[in-house]
Amino acid sequence: MSRSSEDAEGWFAIELKVSQILRHPKKSLSSTDMLIRLQTIMKCENCEFSSKKKYKPYLILKTVSHIREMSRRSTEESCTGGCCRKSLKINFKDFGWDFVYYPREYDAYYCKGDCAGIAGNASAVQHKHTGLVEAVSQKNKTDIPFCCAPKKFSALNMMYMRGGSLIRRNVEDMIVEECW
Repeated sequence: MSRSSEDAEGWFAIELKVSQILRHPKKSLSSTDMLIRLQTIMKCENCEFSSKKKYKPYLILKTVSHIREMSRRSTEESCTGGCCRKSLKINFKDFGWDFVYYPREYDAYYCKGDCAGIAGNASAVQHKHTGLVEAVSQKNKTDIPFCCAPKKFSALNMMYMRGGSLIRRNVEDMIVEECW
């Protein structure tokens, strides 16, 4: 794979399958490990890569596990008593958050149902996730009642730009796992 023009400027994306990346398929790798060797060859005099340049080189990897996708779909809507976890897609560009590189969109989920489990529990509505759900509700002019609420959250692995640096961070309390 190579660039067609030596004078080309900007980003370019390359989509590779795991079979194209792994050179030693017999080598035992765990499900979370991947061996990647990148080699760039530039035919260009006076080429400079610098963290001060507009296009700083970086690599974003996205892996998809079909098994995980299927199990996630099967638990998309789970109910405890009268309180159910429902799907809620959040697209960061819809809020002008262009600084978020990954994920562009994710399923935050929300809780919907009766109030039996949350009565008197003020801490249930003090999460980052609640602010995003409220913003989606206001933007789409839909009523998402907060009668039953999230009981358990998980973190969202994110990559975003801050002050010219690419940050990767697990942001806590972004995905509803259970409702009450």
